[in-house]
Amino acid sequence: MTFISLITHELPLVLFTVLVQAAVGFSLVYALDKRSLSSGRFAKVYLSLVGLGALASVFHLSNPLHAPFMLLRLFGGSVGGEHFV
Repeated sequence: MTFISLITHELPLVLFTVLVQAAVGFSLVYALDKRSLSSGRFAKVYLSLVGLGALASVFHLSNPLHAPFMLLRLFGGSVGGEHFV
């Protein structure tokens, strides 16, 4: 395994883990001291961290180039093995 393939396959998983754990820690800090941050700003930061983490998790498929196909079929379905959007 080359260094480039290691980065392209494992970096999204690392980013997902770090971003989602940052969101969890951020919510814990907010819960302990609500005076330091408004709820609207908390929601924006929290959802941004979770959204970026979710996007990073999408790119941790067997091949990062398959992520657009998964995103296109995210809200689709299948009937009898035929996929539709």
